[in-house]
Amino acid sequence: MDNKIEERYIFLDFDGVLNTMEYQTALQWKGEPGYDEYGTLFDPYTVEYLKHIIDRTSARLVISSSWRLDVLHYGRDLVTNHIV
Repeated sequence: MDNKIEERYIFLDFDGVLNTMEYQTALQWKGEPGYDEYGTLFDPYTVEYLKHIIDRTSARLVISSSWRLDVLHYGRDLVTNHIV
C-alpha cells in the first residue's frame, strides 16, 4: 500500500484577489483609508474565502505576487494581520 502524503498548494497573486477594487471603492465612499502600515488593505470577504479554502484543503499558501517582497520585508506580521 502506498502511503504517499498528498500536499496541496495555492499559488496566490494578491492583486485583484485579496485587494479588490470593489473594497477599495467602498472604503473611499465611506471616507476610510485604503492603506495601513503594510500597504493596501485586503477585502475581508475574500480573505474569509481564502481562509475557508485553506481550512478545507489544508493547502499551503505560496505567494506568487510582487507582494511577496513585502512579506519578505515585513515578515509574518503582514500575513498574520491581514490573512490569518
